[in-house]
Amino acid sequence: MELTITQPCPSCGAEIRINENSRLIRCEFCEVKNYRIHQRLPRYVLPAKLPPHIDYAQLLYMPYLRFKGSIYFCQGDRVRHKLIDTTRVGHSIQHLPISLGLRPQAMAIAPVTEQLQGRFVPQDVKGETILTEAAKLTTLFDKDKTSTVQHRAFIGETVSRIYLPVYESKGRMFDGITHNQLGNASPNPKTKRMLDFDKNWEPRFLSTICPGCGDDLQGEMNSLVLHCENCNAAWLEEKGRFVRVKHQVMPTNSREVQYLPFWHLQVEGSEGSGISLSSFADFIQLTNQPVVVNACHREHALAFLIPAFKLNPEAFLHTARNVTLLQHSLPQSSPTLKVKNGLRYPATLPYSEAIQALKTVIAASAVNARRIMQLLPGLQFSVKGICLQYIPFKPSCHDWIEENTVFSISSATLRFGRGL
Repeated sequence: MELTITQPCPSCGAEIRINENSRLIRCEFCEVKNYRIHQRLPRYVLPAKLPPHIDYAQLLYMPYLRFKGSIYFCQGDRVRHKLIDTTRVGHSIQHLPISLGLRPQAMAIAPVTEQLQGRFVPQDVKGETILTEAAKLTTLFDKDKTSTVQHRAFIGETVSRIYLPVYESKGRMFDGITHNQLGNASPNPKTKRMLDFDKNWEPRFLSTICPGCGDDLQGEMNSLVLHCENCNAAWLEEKGRFVRVKHQVMPTNSREVQYLPFWHLQVEGSEGSGISLSSFADFIQLTNQPVVVNACHREHALAFLIPAFKLNPEAFLHTARNVTLLQHSLPQSSPTLKVKNGLRYPATLPYSEAIQALKTVIAASAVNARRIMQLLPGLQFSVKGICLQYIPFKPSCHDWIEENTVFSISSATLRFGRGL
């Protein structure tokens, strides 16, 4: 479930509501579009409701780390996966709630800005520790308690810091929203060391003007990649500016189609890993596919086709595995073909997470999974080329079907993925 965020429009200042994954923001009042720059760790605050005798300047903001995404475990003879959406306290004060529960989803939160009154308590629990504890929760009810986890990946994740407002009164600490007593005011000296507000905590925005030709950039609300219909360029925000991303479109004779985006990752095995991964034939042999390797396989450089859109974990692996294995049946894509606005499915998964998924996709593709699991820790490869490839899918009842391979994705799976 996505968080709802209230914030002022960067153009006119009117209050607008967006989702946590919203990137392309259109104000309903001034109708100006802005693109929200990615923050490594966005900071939000739950809205405080204080009693009359407490001033907002007295508030303390306690840090919580929120993780939402899919965790993949390569263990034993299979790839396991879980969807997780959790918050964990980031400070060692014992009487703080360990989690915020459903409050971030139920309440409209706000970004941390310079106008916010109060003081920020620093996080003293390492983020890695919090994510590891969250991952452990997903294994509590698994039957396999003995096999070693050979690889773990976090895919499609959203990580943010959410502050819980608290206040002190008469030697006690209270929740700044419910006014429930949390415990005695902490004598812990760590709570006396406060974080100074950093201007980089505030959300920043880019104008949605094509850097190449000056025309308007187009995309859906949660699109990571924006397109210019005039010069047929694709743009991805990196480090606070738009950079051009290589993209190609697969041709089709069908009129009623939807173009799904895939990250085409050309990879090569590292010499230090001792495993050859330079051609598609190497991938077939490594994963022990029931295919007779021929010269075409040996001449074809190894590439993975990873969905550039979010899906539930099982569908994500199923799609990545099958489209990668079937890539020889797909026609050659072209960088000059144009797609009408509205026919592109939004790219919502960054290529960095697609790269992180590669080992998991290899494990999921293997016929003899147990053998592959043992090789994963030492498997190293480098990415030689990145391209966003749009593949057309035709509607058929409740599915979308790729016409050359007859591979299908259900409409319900795509709808569910939009909420991840």
